[in-house]
Amino acid sequence: MNARLLWLSGPLVLLGLGFAVGRGDDARPPEPAETGPAVTTARDLILRVQTKKTEYTTKEAIPLTVTITNRGPTPVTLVQPGDGSESGWRTPTVGWSVLPADDAKAAHPEQMPKQELFGRCGNRNPLAAEEMFVLRPSETRTIAAGWFGPPVREGKQRLVFYYHNDPSLKWKGIGGDDPALLARVKDTFPCLLKSNEITLTIKQAK
Repeated sequence: MNARLLWLSGPLVLLGLGFAVGRGDDARPPEPAETGPAVTTARDLILRVQTKKTEYTTKEAIPLTVTITNRGPTPVTLVQPGDGSESGWRTPTVGWSVLPADDAKAAHPEQMPKQELFGRCGNRNPLAAEEMFVLRPSETRTIAAGWFGPPVREGKQRLVFYYHNDPSLKWKGIGGDDPALLARVKDTFPCLLKSNEITLTIKQAK
C-alpha cells in the first residue's frame, strides 16, 4: 500500500511536550515572582583572626583576637565559645587548620578539620546566659581573645580559625547546665564560619 501524506487544516496543537511558548506583542508581561524579606545568611557573617605580631618564640603565648561581624540585613543570635568548645563537647565548636607556609598549593578545608585533642577531665564550665548574644547588622563582637590558641610548632605556618554553631549538638561532659538556657541555644543561628588566614613564624627560644 502506498504511503499517503495527510495535511491537516487549522492550528497545530502540541500536547504535553513542554515547549516554551513565546508571548505576542499584545500579551501582558509575566508577573514578577514574590520574594520574602532579606535575611542574614552564614555568608554575611565574617570571622576574623588578628594577632599583634607575626613572630613568636616557643616560650611565648600567642595573643589572638577573634571577631565576628554581621554584614547581613537582620540580627542573628549566636553563642560565645566556652570550656569544651575546643573539644567538640558543646556548641559552638572551634578549631584550627594549620598548614606549612612553604606549601603554597595546600588549601585549608571548607569544613573544620579534626582537631588534635589532649586528655582532659570529664567536667566543664556550665553555660552562662551572657554567652548567648545578638549580633545586629554592622555590629562586630569579639568571641575569643587570648585563648583557643593554635597548635603551632617551630617553623613558619599558615593558620585559619573555624567557628561552628550547631544548635542541635548534643553536649558532653559534666557541666551542671541550666535546662532553660540549653533550650534557648536550640533557637540560635546555625552556621559554620571560616576565618581569614594568618601566617606565624615560631622560633626556638634561646
